[in-house]
Amino acid sequence: LFYKLLLKIKEKFKIKFSNKGQITSKGLLQSYNFGQYLKNYYSGFLTPAYTPNKIYARSVDVDRSLVTANSLLSGMYPPATSDQLW
Repeated sequence: LFYKLLLKIKEKFKIKFSNKGQITSKGLLQSYNFGQYLKNYYSGFLTPAYTPNKIYARSVDVDRSLVTANSLLSGMYPPATSDQLW
């Protein structure tokens, strides 16, 4: 599952993860796992499913930061319905 997500993120953002200054595959996995951890830890405060009007994320305009934020949120809110699939 995670490998498919990694490939989709690489394709969507046209990122080569081996470039200096870019997120590595290990870093991407860590941010995804951290998103899952945060979802579990704050389960009493967070909505069970992604709702665009309740979730807002900010990042600097740098590829590695944007992809990290995307990966973290993907860990917190994996696609629950077919309209949320990438």
